[in-house]
Amino acid sequence: MQINKYFKMKPDSIGPPKIYLGGTVSQVVLENGVTAYAFSSSKYMQEAVRNVDEYLEERESKLQSKAQTPLSSEYRPEIDISPELDPVDCAYYQSLIGIL
Repeated sequence: MQINKYFKMKPDSIGPPKIYLGGTVSQVVLENGVTAYAFSSSKYMQEAVRNVDEYLEERESKLQSKAQTPLSSEYRPEIDISPELDPVDCAYYQSLIGIL
């Protein structure tokens, strides 16, 4: 089936997929000779980090440049008294993790 039979499309937009949901798609040949598509999320993750950097920069903050782990080994959530997020930051955080 050719999609351009049913929809008006630019000629250079027709072809094998290159990007899907922000990730890079490429065609590979497996060891057994089967042709398949591979997906890499590297481009998606780079863009996600760039978006967070911009968001934090607007708030005069930034990500830590070199963190060994997401949380310190001394972190104790049961005694954490950090303030809750305001509605705007809460909505932004939810958009990052895909909860709406």
